[in-house]
Amino acid sequence: MKSLKSWIQQLDEASSEDTTFFHEVVCAIACSNAGSTGAGSIKKGADIFPFFRDKVVIAKGPGAGEGTDITDFEGMKQYKFFDPTVKETPAGEDPSTELKSKWATEDHFNEKDMPSRVTDAIAVAKAIVERIGRPTGPVYWTGPTNDSTDFGAADIAYNGQGISLKFGEGQFKNLTVNQFARAALGAGKETELLTELHDDVPEKWDDMTSAWLDLIWKSLNNWDVSKFRTKTGTQTGVSRADALVEAKKLVGKWKAETYGSWDKYQKKRISWEEVQTFHDLLYVPKKKKVYNKDDRKGDKDRVKQFRYVCRKLLDQGPTAVRKKWKDERNGRFTDIFGTYFNDRDETIKENLATIFEKQISVSPKPMIYASKGGTDVRRVPSKAEFDHSIEKISFSYEGKTTGAGYTFILLAQADPKDPQEKIMEITIFFRWKSAGQMIGNPDTSSESEMYVTDYTDMFPEIAG
Repeated sequence: MKSLKSWIQQLDEASSEDTTFFHEVVCAIACSNAGSTGAGSIKKGADIFPFFRDKVVIAKGPGAGEGTDITDFEGMKQYKFFDPTVKETPAGEDPSTELKSKWATEDHFNEKDMPSRVTDAIAVAKAIVERIGRPTGPVYWTGPTNDSTDFGAADIAYNGQGISLKFGEGQFKNLTVNQFARAALGAGKETELLTELHDDVPEKWDDMTSAWLDLIWKSLNNWDVSKFRTKTGTQTGVSRADALVEAKKLVGKWKAETYGSWDKYQKKRISWEEVQTFHDLLYVPKKKKVYNKDDRKGDKDRVKQFRYVCRKLLDQGPTAVRKKWKDERNGRFTDIFGTYFNDRDETIKENLATIFEKQISVSPKPMIYASKGGTDVRRVPSKAEFDHSIEKISFSYEGKTTGAGYTFILLAQADPKDPQEKIMEITIFFRWKSAGQMIGNPDTSSESEMYVTDYTDMFPEIAG
């Protein structure tokens, strides 16, 4: 099977931004009987309105089967992107040609480089029509259905065929971490994985807090203020050595107050007078990423968070302590995440196929996936086709601690004895990244790598 490059994206839900809207709807117009000529005539968002009004393209909302027709355009959150309404003028003046919605104007269309998306959408539409033919009726724009109809994750549909579209390189929509957990654990749709982990083993999060505070205390007690040869740059006139003495008193007190409690540690706030102490100790003029009482990035007044003080004490403290925390954290992650997944091993194994099914967006009806300007068009199986052939695929998973945190790896293979027969690999990461160590829950992200160009060989079409 031919290998593809890795398709990577953050665990975000699908967006309804104007760029996505225009690409999907223009592609629907190009697939319709209006063809590339109709799609090519669109120079601004308002030009799309007649195609909805005349039912060349029908917007579909949630509902059974193929969903419900949307006729109340003004009630759509995307209406501002194609609203043709012009501004009113005083009596006696010529009618205005200025659109009320700036998102529907030609200026906005050009500012967002929509012409390139029109070109891509027309090319994708040409490839789709070559594969499944012209529509025998209207083309549906299914974006508003939120995956609730028989078309599943499709963006447009016609002749009973759902079609998932991506601009440029494209990629299948990855699961969010919670969607992954719901599929892996067979749990309810409200499952929040990190909440589950806290509820399941709260004592392990508390123990990790204690281990962290012990290391912060060790870092502070091994602090060498002599390495800071610059002045503190503060107006207090306090030396770093004196600030260190006061910092030790404060951290010692806060450590005792929050020790053994993840929740207390996360919520602890300090006063502005205490903020000044750590500014005197840690601030270095013109140096980035140091503790600065005037910092306004991230959370509001994050300099008043005890957890942010601790992060900076670790970041700016002895290297040996940072290395020690890496080992300590990874051991704790293995204990928390590893134990959780190991305890649910049988359930996860039973649901690995479901994760794969969710990942490739299997729906009641088969779906076409089209990207790369129409050069990548593949068929995703229907639910019946998926269930009919899924036993031919072998699934396995592995959970392990890595350099930055914990990873959960799912592998789908056509032949488990042949590493060249990989179909898909999904990796879920749990690691502190954006906010820093021990600031809230670990960040989550994913990587997806697909090794096949089409699923037709694995999931043959079932004649209907």
